Amino acid sequence: MTASLKSFLPILGAILNEKADTLYERQRALVREGLLESLPGRGRGSGVQTTAENVAILVIGMLASVTLADAASATRALIGAAIEGGPCPLTGATNFKDAVAWILSDPKISKRVREIRVVVTHGTATIGFERRQSTFRGKDATRGLYRKGDGINMEIAIGSAMVSQLSGAVNRLLNDSTE
Repeated sequence: MTASLKSFLPILGAILNEKADTLYERQRALVREGLLESLPGRGRGSGVQTTAENVAILVIGMLASVTLADAASATRALIGAAIEGGPCPLTGATNFKDAVAWILSDPKISKRVREIRVVVTHGTATIGFERRQSTFRGKDATRGLYRKGDGINMEIAIGSAMVSQLSGAVNRLLNDSTE
């Protein structure tokens, strides 16, 4: 049986240098917006399940916005961000969420990643790998979230070591739950 995402938050928090309670508040915001599915009930088998896709959505939520107030709308825009020029050559994915989930679920691929970077103010994300990168763009019209023109550009990135740690933790958890 797959563990709940809430039980994985202390591990995720240690990797991201974030408090588990803060991650849980972000998880709850993403559940309220329908971005994460919470199974009804109490105890094992209920709540948000720990899957590579759900961890990817939560990590994208961390990259997408600094504040909890913007977390859901910014995350929604980025998880659906489409790649330019065909599928991602690293993962084969056509959207940012699937690419991040694939990276988190495959340690061999995660070791090839230099960084995952989001330009929050423009709704773009890149996955840098080897000497290449895949660029994903969210819709500019997303509820006025992204403004065109000059201004402050806010970028948030995670480097290769953190990507590798995240992938390792997700894989350990998923392998433990299938045994």
